[in-house]
Amino acid sequence: MRWIYNFGNQPQKEQYCQILCTSMRRLPAILVAFCVAVGSQTSRAFDCGNVVDVSQIECLALDTLSANTNVAGWDDTSGGWNDAGDTTVCDAYGVTCLAGGIHKLKLQENGLVGTLPPELGNLENLHELQINRNQLSGGIPPELGKLTDLERLVLSSNGLTGPIPSELSSLHNLWQLFLIFNQLSGEIPSELGKLSSLTDLSLFLNQLTGPIPPELANLTNLERLWLEENYLTGNIPVALTTMSNLKTLWLTNNQLTGTIPSALGDMPSLEVLHLNKNQLTGSIPRELGNSNTLSHIRLETNQLFGSIPAELGNLHDLFWLDLGHNNLTGLIPSSVGRLTNLAVMNLNNNQLSGSVPPQIGNMESLQGLYLYNNQFSGDLPDTMVNLTNMDGIHSDLRIQNNCLTESNPKVRAFIDSKSSPTDIYGLDNQRIDCASVLVKNLLTPVNGLWSIVKEDNGRPGRGFQLETQNDVLVLTVYGYTRSGDAKWWLAAGALPIDSNEITLDLGHYSGGTSFGMEHVNALYLGSQGRVTLRFDRSTSGEICFPDESCKAIHAFKFGWADSASALLGNWVGTAVDRVSEELFAFDLEFTDVRNFRNPGVIDEVVGFGNVIYQGNQSSVDVVCQRIVDSGNEPVFTCTTELSGETLQFAFDVNNNGMAGQLYSLTDDNVDADLYGFRITSENGRSIQPN
Repeated sequence: MRWIYNFGNQPQKEQYCQILCTSMRRLPAILVAFCVAVGSQTSRAFDCGNVVDVSQIECLALDTLSANTNVAGWDDTSGGWNDAGDTTVCDAYGVTCLAGGIHKLKLQENGLVGTLPPELGNLENLHELQINRNQLSGGIPPELGKLTDLERLVLSSNGLTGPIPSELSSLHNLWQLFLIFNQLSGEIPSELGKLSSLTDLSLFLNQLTGPIPPELANLTNLERLWLEENYLTGNIPVALTTMSNLKTLWLTNNQLTGTIPSALGDMPSLEVLHLNKNQLTGSIPRELGNSNTLSHIRLETNQLFGSIPAELGNLHDLFWLDLGHNNLTGLIPSSVGRLTNLAVMNLNNNQLSGSVPPQIGNMESLQGLYLYNNQFSGDLPDTMVNLTNMDGIHSDLRIQNNCLTESNPKVRAFIDSKSSPTDIYGLDNQRIDCASVLVKNLLTPVNGLWSIVKEDNGRPGRGFQLETQNDVLVLTVYGYTRSGDAKWWLAAGALPIDSNEITLDLGHYSGGTSFGMEHVNALYLGSQGRVTLRFDRSTSGEICFPDESCKAIHAFKFGWADSASALLGNWVGTAVDRVSEELFAFDLEFTDVRNFRNPGVIDEVVGFGNVIYQGNQSSVDVVCQRIVDSGNEPVFTCTTELSGETLQFAFDVNNNGMAGQLYSLTDDNVDADLYGFRITSENGRSIQPN
């Protein structure tokens, strides 16, 4: 083979092959293929035997690449090395030499078609190999692992197939590896974790499968890791969070599962976190708010649930926040008002509720706001008009399909100027069943510890845990049998859409791990029977255990005084008229507790705020009195004057919510269900709702 390469011109090669193939009637298939390939090559008058500026083995490597890619010396050059009688290659197009060897080979966008030959591994002096944006096919030669001086390997935007060779792990001087936009398959070799000099690893837009190797965490100098647009599975390795120099982690559009590692918030250099379009579950880690560097967070199109952490408001450099297309619930935390550098906030297609916080008006850099397809309600805050940066050509505001209203003409004008002329993104397109939304909020039990009312006598009674996520209720009960054995029970099921009652199978379990012992699996003892829960509001109802009569239950209250002081702080909420479906919205702050000796009244609290009714906003003063015989929850009767009417509402309070009814003392037609959230406590501390 070496001798054949030394023939001076193509006709000599063809003549030799013809003689060989004629004299040997039964050639091996590989030799026949060789004869066909040689006979079909374009004529080249170049002879590596005459080259004087590089070694013959390096010249032959280029000659083989030229032959494999059907290009005679990359002839878009002046004075190319394919000229007859030429004795140099260093002046060829894309070739850079240094100290008698080929130092760089840069042939990007050169129209190359064919395969990469293994002879490229003979370019022992090569520091850069860039053959991106061509039409190459076939695999990546493992022989490239012999190029121990290589610093940049860029083979992007071709049609390369097969696995990533583990032999590339020998390239200890490599600082950039770009293999994007090919058709590479198989798993990411864990051996790539040996590339200690690597700062850029880009493998996106391929067909890679399997897990992300935790060994990549050994790339202590890595700054950018691009693995998006593949078929990667498994969890995000927690080990990646130890990469102190990593600035960009881009894992978009894979099939990753599990939860988001909370330690991502402690990475000292991380700026861009793109985990969108996967199958991640769990909540958004509050620890992300610890970061001093994050500028882009994209978590959309996953299966995340729970609330938006208030701690995200600490990300003073955040420019882009996308949490859309998940199962998030609860309020927009008021802390978003501190994100003064945020340009885009996307919360669409979740189950978020409550009002839009007035602090949103502090987001002076905001250009895109997407709140559509949620369960937001109430009047849009007047502060919306402060979003003066939303007047550029790329600005966008979409709030459709909620229960939002407006009463300030300036707010309406602002919304209309930012949405489409037909208002398909604005206030005239609030097409969800707002009455059902509010009733559903009213009857969805709050998460946490519940107890049986009559057993709250100062000594431990029976308690149980209720947890609702994405309209699924889980009931957990720990207790004892009559013999004294410790047991526990578990029930779960989907909350009904049009009912306040749910009946579940109560599974019975025993055993399990105790303190100070190795793990022991619990034993399933079968079904204990059926348990029924009914809710008259989000904080109270009744439970019917098997073989027992139904008993009143309530969310166990702790941390809040059993007095009027439980109301101190700021509240926002809504109410919907049961007949007319007229919406009320309120923003109230209770500031002062007064003790009274009036018969039937223990104490009262006074407050002020805004109430919106029939499209009109009014400033009101509110007086709420706690009545005698209120049971185990603080129950209040409040009155206020609004639009010539005296409104009265009665509600009870738990740690973060109020629920009750609103009436008009002057108009018998007003009878509404009320639901509210506490957003700050007495001392002004922000409250994160369940």
